Amino acid sequence: MNIKMILLDARYFRDELLWENPGTNNKTAKPNLNGEILGEEQWQWLEQQVEEPNIDLLIIASGIQILPEEHGFEKWANFPKERTKLFQLTNAKLVFNCNNNIYYCLSLYVWEDVRQQSKYEKKIEPLWKDGQDQRL
Repeated sequence: MNIKMILLDARYFRDELLWENPGTNNKTAKPNLNGEILGEEQWQWLEQQVEEPNIDLLIIASGIQILPEEHGFEKWANFPKERTKLFQLTNAKLVFNCNNNIYYCLSLYVWEDVRQQSKYEKKIEPLWKDGQDQRL
């Protein structure tokens, strides 16, 4: 089995987060429809890495969450154009996303053949979400 792990720098080139209710206790991040996360140089590098033949398992690690959409903090869903681009770029059959979530627990998700899906979330399943949920 050929396994490839990619560690993304999701903050250095990232555009500013946009906020609803800034300066309050109800401050939440909102989508930056044209915002970028990786920058052109990192996207080019990532495309080369993902296009390598014979990858059986691709592990993508990011400092911010790639899959969750529901919370109001920093996440790839705040940059929907970049998130969609990342999903479309994936050509491996099996992809794991790992990152530290806002509770400092490891989150692992798997999605398969996202390029064949009209709605990516249809195939996303958490493998292990927090210390109280031991699904595998």
